[in-house]
Amino acid sequence: DYGIILSSPGWHPGVIGIVASRVVERVHRPVILISEDPATGRGRGSARSIPAFDLYEGVHACAGLLDRHGGHRQAAGMDLRLERIPEFREAFNRHARAVLAPEDLVAEVKVDLEVTIAEADADLCRIMRHCGPFGIGNPQPVFVARGVAAYRCTVVGGGQHLKMTLGQGEARLPAIGFRMAGRLKDIDFGSTPLDVAFQLQQDEWNGRKRLQARLVDVRAAQ
Repeated sequence: DYGIILSSPGWHPGVIGIVASRVVERVHRPVILISEDPATGRGRGSARSIPAFDLYEGVHACAGLLDRHGGHRQAAGMDLRLERIPEFREAFNRHARAVLAPEDLVAEVKVDLEVTIAEADADLCRIMRHCGPFGIGNPQPVFVARGVAAYRCTVVGGGQHLKMTLGQGEARLPAIGFRMAGRLKDIDFGSTPLDVAFQLQQDEWNGRKRLQARLVDVRAAQ
């Protein structure tokens, strides 16, 4: 499927938008999750997209199957009757296949600046504050450091997140990779030099502040 449409009566309509965003991160395809209400025979959907796909146009192309819909390029919502979900899935995929190429379904990380770990310091973090506030129209800068070593790599957060210290020469930088624990299956972090894409932030824990890299992606150094 070029577009993922899933539904269940056990999903709360208030959280499916957040979950759809997580599924997009995992599969890099437009995603629609539908909360079913068997008592009324209706479903409420929440959708999230990838940069190459205009989600509102995709949903609007299936408007004849929906009771109502709305949204914009990256997020949308809709109501429909449950018996129309299979036909909606087919129509949405037909539109997605018409406008997306296979390469659009490959996630791409765009970085703003290559730095060394020594350059990812408090001064750089302070300079970044002048570029904010950050949001959809002004995303937080993403840096890349190449040929980095990972020290004290551990899994935290109930087995979901990666925590480590990035090292390059004498420089060290604590790092956290949210929902990246699965990457341990692909990379030997203890012995393989890494290319890391990250955002630089001030982390506060128990009243103490420290500089930290929030990992965006990581791969074996190339």
